Amino acid sequence: MIGKGKRSQAVIDAVVRNGCVYLAAIGGAGALLSKCIKSSEVVAYEDLGTEAIRKLQVENLPVIVVIDSEGNNLYETAIREYKKDMRRILLMVIRNILFVPVYWYKLCYHARHVEKYTEEEHYELLRYIDHRANTSGNINIKVYGQENIPDDNGFMFYPNHQGLYDVLAIMEACPRPFSVVAKKEVANVPFLKQVFACMKAYMIDREDVRQSLQVIINVSNDVKAGKNFLIFPEGTRSKKGNQVQEFKGGSFKAATRAKCPIVPVALVNCLCHLIPRQQNKWMYRCIS
Repeated sequence: MIGKGKRSQAVIDAVVRNGCVYLAAIGGAGALLSKCIKSSEVVAYEDLGTEAIRKLQVENLPVIVVIDSEGNNLYETAIREYKKDMRRILLMVIRNILFVPVYWYKLCYHARHVEKYTEEEHYELLRYIDHRANTSGNINIKVYGQENIPDDNGFMFYPNHQGLYDVLAIMEACPRPFSVVAKKEVANVPFLKQVFACMKAYMIDREDVRQSLQVIINVSNDVKAGKNFLIFPEGTRSKKGNQVQEFKGGSFKAATRAKCPIVPVALVNCLCHLIPRQQNKWMYRCIS
């Protein structure tokens, strides 16, 4: 069965009894969905016209399982999870009601006076803010393979990319200062803008080959001088959770040019709002 709204308990009971599922399509997207229909055949109530029951042959129809064969109902479970998340956010705000304005000022001051502080001092502030946000938000980051981080500076992290929080998750796990290469589209996002300034991050314009090449040269020179960097080789966030996308050409040019150690990193379940609560853990892995 395919629909776009809630179903009564009688329908749910019938789904369980017959071992089937209820699939939901996006409301208001009829024109888009119609392109997926390859053939249509009326099987009952032909006199109802558009409301008749039809047998459809579809291809790549974008639907999700809302009610499964065991009666689990996404309309109910999703609302419960949403309320839990809202309570957690509210708790986080209450816990940090005094912390946020004070450390927002400190972060902005560091960002405006980058040369006044050392890389270690900037990183210490960023890690403290990051850790405070994680603990107050009940975010649990599990770290594996931290011992594989090189003893000497001048290395590069290459993690998969799942969301805007990825850099902050790695920062929580890594005691050593590092900078990042990020796309220019996020350069002015509040908070990230200040974080990038403190890290002396490079913003890359993927449409400008000349500018991209210069960023690669600058990063490789910085790494040779003993600075650590992080680059997402996928180039953009994955829309398929833990499934890694194809790496972009040139992602490793800075590392090969600098002839530096490469530290592969696996971020697992970073899109925590999309997974069950009992699995809601951030995982950070340094692979030797």
